[in-house]
Amino acid sequence: MPVFSPRRYQPPYYPVHRDGAAMRAFTAMERTIKGALFGCRMCGNCILQETAFVCPMTCPMGLRNGLCGGASPEHCAVDPSRPCTWYTIYARAEKMGRLDKLLEINA
Repeated sequence: MPVFSPRRYQPPYYPVHRDGAAMRAFTAMERTIKGALFGCRMCGNCILQETAFVCPMTCPMGLRNGLCGGASPEHCAVDPSRPCTWYTIYARAEKMGRLDKLLEINA
């Protein structure tokens, strides 16, 4: 029997502990900055670079990879008082010349 045997499912090395003060401070800073700039919901599946820096989780239906069938450029299908998130993403990506990045989401 070996003297040292690693655990069967050993977690990877993290230079900053997940429950440490440094990680909590970094997460609070990230939440504040990304929330103010991009409307980030901190879902953990960040695709801001592909969606022209508009968080797709702001869609009331929670659609992460494209628009629903009932939306129009002026109104969301679920909440008519707000514009469709995916039309906003498309318009901003078109202005930025980044339509090719939108295709990476559905590829």
